[in-house]
Amino acid sequence: MDWCEFLKYSYCPPQNAPIFTNSSATPNRFSLIHLNFGEIYIEDFAINYYPESRREDEMKANKQQGRLKLCSETLVFVPQDSFLPVIKIPYKFCSKLEKWKSDEFKLSQTIYINCSQVVQLLENNVIGPYQIIKQSKSYLFQLLHQDLTMVLQKIGRLNGICRLQLG
Repeated sequence: MDWCEFLKYSYCPPQNAPIFTNSSATPNRFSLIHLNFGEIYIEDFAINYYPESRREDEMKANKQQGRLKLCSETLVFVPQDSFLPVIKIPYKFCSKLEKWKSDEFKLSQTIYINCSQVVQLLENNVIGPYQIIKQSKSYLFQLLHQDLTMVLQKIGRLNGICRLQLG
């Protein structure tokens, strides 16, 4: 079968079709295609993400479980809820990558990230254009099974290398 015959018999889903339809399954929405050209995926971590809030009870009520993908140029948060967007956090726009310290909100094993720009994709589990959000925002990621100091060291090294490349 040549290429033209293959295309003739292949199925192409509609442009805005959901990635999957079985609601009981939670497939991995992360793909290497979402990375920048030349970017390398390194490892991932089970985490809880706490959206910004002024009150601790609100913050804990809005907790989102997911995976944090460690890549050479970005951190990628993939929420377990497939209707929430995947968030790419480029190191070059991060002003802070550190251990969370707060007297108000007691969270152990938590990474605090402040950045001026992020990229959102797969919102409502629909393939579409990436949304670039240009506003300062903070993220709290609580590691569930990893050592915080080891993860922060890896992120710090990758952040330093990324900033050296920007030179």
